[in-house]
Amino acid sequence: MEYEKSTCDSSLHMTESGYKTSSEYVEELIERDGLASFRVLCIRHFATPKEVTDYEKKFLTKVDAKNHLRYINKNNGWGEPLSE
Repeated sequence: MEYEKSTCDSSLHMTESGYKTSSEYVEELIERDGLASFRVLCIRHFATPKEVTDYEKKFLTKVDAKNHLRYINKNNGWGEPLSE
């Protein structure tokens, strides 16, 4: 299933038939270690795709994921900067 900003069923996330990742690095890890090597944590559900992307960008920027060794997500979000 291709990633679509307008729809994403969280119950299918990181499953064989669901959305997995847009990260080439994570794709390599899935290929090497399989989906069972990942644990999906649901932090919260959002009402709109914009709320999801805004929260993700804010979180990734806060932890500076792209420069942090603990995170495999090597970017701090995409799109226009958030206004506080």
